[in-house]
Amino acid sequence: MKKKTNSLAITDAEFAGFGTYKYSAIDDSPLSIYVMHPFWDWCVQFMPKIWAPNTITLLGFCHSILQVVLLTIYDPNFQESKKRHDPQMGLVCLRFRTIHGAHSRRNRW
Repeated sequence: MKKKTNSLAITDAEFAGFGTYKYSAIDDSPLSIYVMHPFWDWCVQFMPKIWAPNTITLLGFCHSILQVVLLTIYDPNFQESKKRHDPQMGLVCLRFRTIHGAHSRRNRW
């Protein structure tokens, strides 16, 4: 009888490569370099150093949940408020993105 192998399994050589992996993302757009990175660096100053990175991630996730909850309250059918609540939703999204960006900048210093 032929032994069945799982096609999703990784080999030992592939698994050994995980130890040498290093995350590297380069964001070299002009908007990021001249606007967003300095803004996030400024925001990092206001984050308490005792906050764990996962706490900051949880805070950002709560902002995403808040956005969905607010949208559900304002428009339960998701059909009426196409433009009426866009500024509020945009601010919630900006807060989430700022928390996420500052968290990333703080952890990579």
